[in-house]
Amino acid sequence: MHDVRQSGMYAEYMQRIGWVVERIDNIQVFIKNFPLIGSFVKIQRPTKIPSLKLIDELVRKYRAWRVSMEFPPLIHPRGVPQAQHHLGGVRGWRVNNNPYLPTKTIQIDLTPTEEEIFGRLTEAKRRAVRRAIKNGIIVKESNDIEEFINLKSHDFWPLGFWMARDVHALWESFRPKNATVL
Repeated sequence: MHDVRQSGMYAEYMQRIGWVVERIDNIQVFIKNFPLIGSFVKIQRPTKIPSLKLIDELVRKYRAWRVSMEFPPLIHPRGVPQAQHHLGGVRGWRVNNNPYLPTKTIQIDLTPTEEEIFGRLTEAKRRAVRRAIKNGIIVKESNDIEEFINLKSHDFWPLGFWMARDVHALWESFRPKNATVL
């Protein structure tokens, strides 16, 4: 499955929450500007190392103080040491082994059968599903993002209001075809 962080919908989401999106070698690069101190550049889940020359140009253009390249798990791309060496002169360059990615799943392939999906869950998640069934929890599909935000805000009380803007941006970028509320 193509990583969602390299999709057009994700680029739209990042722009909605204030990031600049550039493309290098058909790979999305996200830039967050900070007044006075420059910018932070991150490249999330690329399929290859983009042109180091073009990264260097972006670093200079946006006065980046940090560049983070976050590779997919289980992939150790050839050329990473060369990339680190090449951009060693750029302050803050590094390949990030602890990426700034969401801790929650943001994309689930629903084409397999329910049994296959259930079998892929961790034991703890399967146990939670069985407990929910036993306790009569009802799961329903909805298009009411406000109801979802209210539920999540309750979980994050007293700071839940901070996540509302990002959830709205995510919803607007991925719906109606690629998002639903359960």
